[in-house]
Amino acid sequence: MSDPRFSKLMTSGDYNIDPSHPQFKRTQAMDSLIGEIQRKRMAESGEMVSILCVCVCVCCVVLCCVVSLLQYCNLFWLLP
Repeated sequence: MSDPRFSKLMTSGDYNIDPSHPQFKRTQAMDSLIGEIQRKRMAESGEMVSILCVCVCVCCVVLCCVVSLLQYCNLFWLLP
């Protein structure tokens, strides 16, 4: 959905569509909207996983560098 007037439908939990509600009417347009919302949320969660993986990798590299430096300087006694 590219119309900015409806952006809250995609991002806010206040506008979640509840198919179990008695007044919910399943239509092709409603199915399309639900599918688009799910795809957008899955894409955003995938981006968050990618960012988390990069952060973990950077932390591992930093830790390896610190351990290597301690080993090089023979300062392992500083570790708990």
